Order: sequence, then C-alpha cells, then structure tokens
Amino acid sequence: EYLLAVHGCDPNNTNCKDPRNHSTYLLYSNDGASWQVLPGFTSFKGSVPDLVRRGDTLYVYTPQTLRRYHIKSQRWDPPVRVKLNDPKAPWGYVDPSLLIDDQGRLVILYLPGDLSGHLGRCPPNTPSCVKEFRSAVEAPDSDGAIFEAVAGTRVAVKLSQGQGAWD
Repeated sequence: EYLLAVHGCDPNNTNCKDPRNHSTYLLYSNDGASWQVLPGFTSFKGSVPDLVRRGDTLYVYTPQTLRRYHIKSQRWDPPVRVKLNDPKAPWGYVDPSLLIDDQGRLVILYLPGDLSGHLGRCPPNTPSCVKEFRSAVEAPDSDGAIFEAVAGTRVAVKLSQGQGAWD
C-alpha cells in the first residue's frame, strides 16, 4: 500500500492562489496508479504537505504544523506547532520534505518562510535573487516537533524575475 499527502482547493468557493485556503488530504493506493482518500480521514487546513513513516507512526507536516497518526491504534494526535530553531528562518518553513536519517532521526528540508509573501519568487522590482533550501534535524525526545538547523545551505537557486523555486 502507498500513501501520499496532497493539498486541494475548490476554486469555485475560494481563492486557491492563497495557500491559506488549501486543505490537506491523505491518499492511499494499492498499485501506485489509482488513488483514494484514506478511509476515515478528515481533511484539515494546510498546504504543501509531506509525510514520513517511522515505526507505527505517520508524521504529516504542513508549514509550522505536525499531525501524528498511530497506525496500530488508528488514532490521530492533536495538531502540534513545529518549532524550527534556525536563525535564517525566523518565520518558520514552507514546502517541507521529510526523510529519516541513518540514526533514525527525522530530517526536514525546507524553504525558509517569508512574511513578504514572495516565498519562492524574487520580490517585485528585484531583477534577480537567490532562494536557499535548508535542512534541520529532529531534536532529541521531541517526536518530530522540534528541529535544529544544520549549518549551511543544501541548495541555492539563482532566480530571475518571474521564475520560482519550490519543493
């Protein structure tokens, strides 16, 4: 069985260009070609989700939020605000991508948040800019809710006006 976290939005009822209007869904597939909403799953507010499984727990991330699902008990924990300790990302993260390292820790790859709303694009009247993708490692005993930045940039993308770089 395969699992996939996606976001959706109904353009007939809201402005879907605004990620605050997106909802997150979990889909499953037995063959990787045909997908359905996970039985019993209720969508929640959130955009650009990612998920990772560690043991019997699914970790579903959206910007600044974690939701854990315990497979054996079929129980969702309440949402948790994610803390990212990164001085280069004072407004948190967007476009999270998760993996598990060789030590069993969760690692998050992300684009630092930006209050200007330009995120993966250059601000207006700026002919070029660089967007940096960073990473952080799960803090001990935080169960995926606290991350400590790893020094350096994983990927730096030079953009011209009108271009974008996202997850």
